Amino acid sequence: MAEELELLRAIYGEDLTEEEHSVSVLIEPAAEGSLSKFVHATVQVEFPDYKLKVKNSQGLDDSQLAELSVKLSHKLEELLQELSDSVLFSFFEYAKEALTWINDNLSDQCNVCLHDLGKDSAKFCRIPKCYHRFHKSCLDTWWFTYKNSVSCTVCRQTVPETEAKKLVR
Repeated sequence: MAEELELLRAIYGEDLTEEEHSVSVLIEPAAEGSLSKFVHATVQVEFPDYKLKVKNSQGLDDSQLAELSVKLSHKLEELLQELSDSVLFSFFEYAKEALTWINDNLSDQCNVCLHDLGKDSAKFCRIPKCYHRFHKSCLDTWWFTYKNSVSCTVCRQTVPETEAKKLVR
């Protein structure tokens, strides 16, 4: 176990959190550029029973989070049955693959106008707190119309005014 934790520290660095009876890793999809990463989650494994938790997810709806949790639970059980020396490493790499798949298969539609976002990242934005995506012009119109509420149109998380100005201008 000590060797595997050393490997995890080397690979995940600051994204790894160690506690007395658990290890957590912030998992982000394998994607080019920060605007192409639309989801992330912290995956925790507790010892000695290898209990799994998915926490602090962003960009995942309830059904995607449930599906991810089930996939990860099955994979962890499978790896534990193999009695491999690198259960945690293999598991966290699988978690990254699973999150990458979800990221790559998200709906490409603006949550305001419901039209396709397209591939030009200069025309859309992602809210940093929740990762929901919109056309810049749609978000600008939404926020201009509802001046008292600079929040995500999907989850209603408040967006600080300084952040809002950066997103739409």
